[in-house]
Amino acid sequence: MQWSINALRNELDVDASDRRQRILIGGSPYASFDAEADPTPCEEELIRASSLLALHPHLINKSFAAEIAFDEFCYFVNQTYFFEVLGFQVLSSMALSANSFEFLHEIGAQVIDEARHIEVYKSVISRFKYKSSVAKCIPDIFQKITSSPSLPEKAVKGFLVLESLAVGLFGSRIQFFPSSSLTVADRQILIEEVTHQSHALNAVSSFVSEGMITLDEVLDLMHAGVKELAFEIMPFEVAERHSLGLDRSEAAQLLQGGILKTSAMISRSNMRRNLRALKEKCGAKIQ
Repeated sequence: MQWSINALRNELDVDASDRRQRILIGGSPYASFDAEADPTPCEEELIRASSLLALHPHLINKSFAAEIAFDEFCYFVNQTYFFEVLGFQVLSSMALSANSFEFLHEIGAQVIDEARHIEVYKSVISRFKYKSSVAKCIPDIFQKITSSPSLPEKAVKGFLVLESLAVGLFGSRIQFFPSSSLTVADRQILIEEVTHQSHALNAVSSFVSEGMITLDEVLDLMHAGVKELAFEIMPFEVAERHSLGLDRSEAAQLLQGGILKTSAMISRSNMRRNLRALKEKCGAKIQ
């Protein structure tokens, strides 16, 4: 069956109270994920997914191509773990600014999800010899979000911007690595990321209707944030490790192939869908 984010959205048409009940009293959604299984995809999938090899196609048939592709895979898995930790920290800081019990309940429910994501990815990266460092953008993102002057701005950056990037990363990994045991967890996490965004849209539209932020300000924050994140997560570390000579002026070219191209396409599609939904919600409330 063809994978579709729309299908996931339709599958998850539930209200916030149903979702909290599932999280608080339901069983673990990761019961079918085997943390002891080798998460490494097959070599063919690794090479096909590599954005670095897509940028340097003359290297694809070299004996070390699979090593480059594997290190790139490990890099993004490591960064996924760091981003999940970032999401957990951002939510924790946002709880201090919550302006209603409903908003606080939603943050609490999402924190539980993020904590589970952290545990899943901690178990995965512990199996890799290659450990990448934290992308420079991650502490910067935390500072930018937590220092934002208002709760609505924090919510847009913390929910819609970070989640949009996450949907792209998880969605593209599902498509490229069907042989990896990690795909089971990625699909479940993607379902939760989509759900997070649907509830975030409700919260942000309420901020707009209450005059706490304008729709134009929301749109500007979303566009600027996703563009910045897409650039900052580039695998410069892997390129340097394999002496590929990638500099920041060439980084945008990595979006033309491999997993980064697909991730960017999914993120953009997700962004457009969220913007349409937000405009509809805000238009209905402020007319």
